[in-house]
Amino acid sequence: MKIILKQFLTYLDDNYDILSEKLGSPFLLKPRKSYASKGIEKISNKMEFEFFKKRQGKQFMAQKIVGDVEHEYTAATFGFGDGTCIKPIILKRKLSQEGATAKARVVDILQIEQNIYRMVELLKPIGPTNFQFRCDNDEYLLLETNPRISSSTSLRTAFGYNESEMCIEYFIEHKRPAEAIIRKGSAVRYIADYVKLE
Repeated sequence: MKIILKQFLTYLDDNYDILSEKLGSPFLLKPRKSYASKGIEKISNKMEFEFFKKRQGKQFMAQKIVGDVEHEYTAATFGFGDGTCIKPIILKRKLSQEGATAKARVVDILQIEQNIYRMVELLKPIGPTNFQFRCDNDEYLLLETNPRISSSTSLRTAFGYNESEMCIEYFIEHKRPAEAIIRKGSAVRYIADYVKLE
């Protein structure tokens, strides 16, 4: 099973010169705890780095910029805490300006699926777990692992992958959720107003 976890990809170092040498410039400064890409900053010089480092304290990581926004993927599985999980769902996505998934399409990419199975073996997550990937030079690089229900849950539910229902089955009813029957398709998320005049 092949997993792409390159050493140069992510660092916890707080020295700009070391990071820019290892990651190139610009690179990303990301909070260790966040959601929907909140708090991610593109760092191009030492002044920017010092400003955002001070704002985030020690709770950040630096990451090389890989791939591009046209080749980004969000994937999810449900782990059982023993290194096993149900078959993941993979969405090729485009992010909104707010950082959440705006457009998505169900895809089958064997390398991403294999990487998720390997990560589950290593991390042994329990419950919903989300993985973010980007494709760079024909390699699917893991950017993040988020052990939680993500903002794309409603989209995945529409494709037959209902993580909320899986949580009820596993944590309340003490049943192992069955493999999901994933439907192919695409989705667009938008804001809609409903106004009722009296």
